[in-house]
Order: sequence, then C-alpha cells, then structure tokens
Amino acid sequence: MLNIQKETKKDCELVIKFANQFFFINGFQIKNTNDQCCSEFSSGTGYLYLDCFQEGEKNSVNIKTDQWDYFAEEFLKHL
Repeated sequence: MLNIQKETKKDCELVIKFANQFFFINGFQIKNTNDQCCSEFSSGTGYLYLDCFQEGEKNSVNIKTDQWDYFAEEFLKHL
C-alpha cells in the first residue's frame, strides 16, 4: 500500500477535475467523487483514493493506493 502526499497552490476543485480526467484516461473507473474534496477510483482488483484539503495558504493532495503506485506518482508529477 502506498500513501503519498504533495502540496499545491492549485484549488482542490481543479485538482479533483484533473484527477478524474487523468485516471479515467488511464483506464480507471470513477467509483465516487466530490468535486470539492475527494475521488475514489478502481481498476481490476486495485483501488485509489485521492483527497485534497486546505493547509494554510496551500492545498494538500493525498493519495492512497494498493496496486497503482505508478499512476499515483505520475499524477502527482503532473500536478
């Protein structure tokens, strides 16, 4: 299981929209989403949870996944 986090100045709503597009294009199904805070994705037997929350002047993006480390890391690189 991988749990990674990155700070960004981007608005959480924009982060979630980008995540939904990025993971959908890479073959994930969107299981649940809230445009302001979080999304849940699945692919095969794996899952990926993404949440975004404000910490001071920046936002923090947290991703938890059990099989999709590569995609989680790639998403954060492009964020």
